Order: sequence, then structure tokens, then C-alpha cells
Amino acid sequence: MSGADGAGTIAGGREAGVEYIELDNPAKRHALTQGMFRLLEQRLRAADVADEVRVIVLRSDGPVFCAGLDLDEFAADRANEPDAVTDLNRILDTSAAVCGAIAESRKPVIVAAQGPCVGIGLLMFLSCDIGFMTPSARLQLPKALIGAGYFAPLLAKVLGPRRAKALLLNPAITAIEAADAERWGLAAAVLPAEGFREAVRDYAQALARMPAAWLQLQKSGADHVSSSLSVRDAIRAGAHLDAIAHASDFAREAAQNAFGQPAKSATDATGGKQ
Repeated sequence: MSGADGAGTIAGGREAGVEYIELDNPAKRHALTQGMFRLLEQRLRAADVADEVRVIVLRSDGPVFCAGLDLDEFAADRANEPDAVTDLNRILDTSAAVCGAIAESRKPVIVAAQGPCVGIGLLMFLSCDIGFMTPSARLQLPKALIGAGYFAPLLAKVLGPRRAKALLLNPAITAIEAADAERWGLAAAVLPAEGFREAVRDYAQALARMPAAWLQLQKSGADHVSSSLSVRDAIRAGAHLDAIAHASDFAREAAQNAFGQPAKSATDATGGKQ
């Protein structure tokens, strides 16, 4: 259930050694608010240190896994705090915190994407250990000038720089479809939409019957050799790029188009001083 005031929240429960963490903002296709970011990181961190939890499943219900940020809240924040440093800290406090908690968890983290993963939804899917998708799910690639900067380093980390550039620098490609995600190793499997939640539950509970120490060793061993760039560092690097982009005139014009707000030039933002 969503919060009593209609705002999104983070729901879920625990069963047979599996912690289910559920995005719950159906009115906005499970877009994340600032409050949801905080709750999500808290739930992830708490599950990581709970002895009775061996596996974590991150999921949602409905046609979309996650539509990204709550754009109404995001637009209001940018109108009140337009400087690049605030922009940088916002990303570090939200996206980097949540994706860092996913990637740094000692427990295997599964993302069950029954529909499109947009913005932070894409980042969470890329940060997890095991991702499942339905045939209609997709990983939406950022093409807008607002919010596009911090995806490139993480995509390069998980796909390699050449494939990441082939996707990001191709205007004709707007998403990674489920079949390609499976073929490239981003998704562990594409499962039928009918019975999707039950299939992921069965997989997670079977995994949770394995010894906890074995699960931790397997995850840490694979992560140790995967890359010298951590998920948190990849998002941090991207956040720097994105904050710089947001301070530019072309990005302010993109914000005007996206949110219907007057665009402030760099000169306006500094009172005419450069």
C-alpha cells in the first residue's frame, strides 16, 4: 500500500530467508521520491546485517518496474537549488547511496523487473547481482540532456566501454530490450510474464537455502575480479559529469522543455557575473 497521504513508500516483507523490498508508488509508475530513496537505502542496509536474511529481492508491481525520479519533486528541487554542487550532492545522496547499498550488500541482491527500468530503475538493475526480466521489460537508455550524464560510467563498467559507447552514441537506440539484456549477460534470464513473481520467489528461496557463508564468498569472489571501479565510484564519476552538464545553458533549455519552467542561463544564475 502507498503512504496514507498518497505519496510513494517502500513496502515488502520477509519469507524463508528472503527479504522482499518493494517499490510502492503506483500513481507515478513507482518513480522514487526523496523519502523513498531514504527508506530504500535503510531497508537494504538493514537486510544486509540481518542474520536471518540470506537473499534480497527488489521488485515492484504493475506494468513498470521504476519510472525513475519523481519529476514533480525533481523539478521543484532544481527550481529552488539550481547550482551544480547541490545537483552533485543530490545524486550522491540518492542514486549513489541506493545503488551502493545494492552492490555492496554481502547478500545476493536480485532485481525482478516486470516492466521498463527508467533512470534510477536502470541504475538499480545494473547494480544488482542477478536480474530477471519479462519479455516486455526493457532497460531505458537516457537520451535527454537532463539526467544522462551519470549513466555512462556504470554502463561502461558492466558492458565494457565499446558496447556502452555504441549504445549511448547511437540516437536510434533508446533501450536495451530484454532479449539483448539476457544475451549480453545483463539479465540472468527472461521469464514469462505469467507467474513472473512466483518464479523469482522460487529462485530466491532456493538460493536462500544455500549456506550464508557460501553465498557471501561467491559474491565477493566474483566482485573482486570484476573491475577496479566500484558501482559507487562509477555513479560518483557520472554524477560529476551530470552536475557539470546541468550547469550549462543547453541543459537549462532541456530542463525548460522537460518541466515547463523558464530556463535560466549561466549568466542569469550568477546575477550577470561569470
